[in-house]
Amino acid sequence: MEHAATALAHESARQMFGPLVDHELAAADAAALRSHLHACPECQEGLVRYQRAVSLVRETPRLGAPADFAHRVMKRIRKRRRAGTGPQGEQLLGHWNASGEAVAAVVLAALAAALVIFALL
Repeated sequence: MEHAATALAHESARQMFGPLVDHELAAADAAALRSHLHACPECQEGLVRYQRAVSLVRETPRLGAPADFAHRVMKRIRKRRRAGTGPQGEQLLGHWNASGEAVAAVVLAALAAALVIFALL
């Protein structure tokens, strides 16, 4: 039964990693987490991996779409609707320009970062 209590303590400690790194953890919880970390090398390593993942995500350059991106997309959609020739469904993917690809790259980078964080927990 002691193993279940230890596992719960590990799980509770891991759930505090995010608030600790974001400086949002209450003082009493931070003290309890530090106490657990002092006695638990497994959670110490988990916190180091979590901090490393957060640091990588925060250091990742932010890419943005050009200022007029939404305007150009809407203009193209309206033009194609009026002409009745616009692509439908999956065909839209083949018509992305470089700006659309940049947005997709940002989304994929965010998903990759989330997967790294998930894998490290």
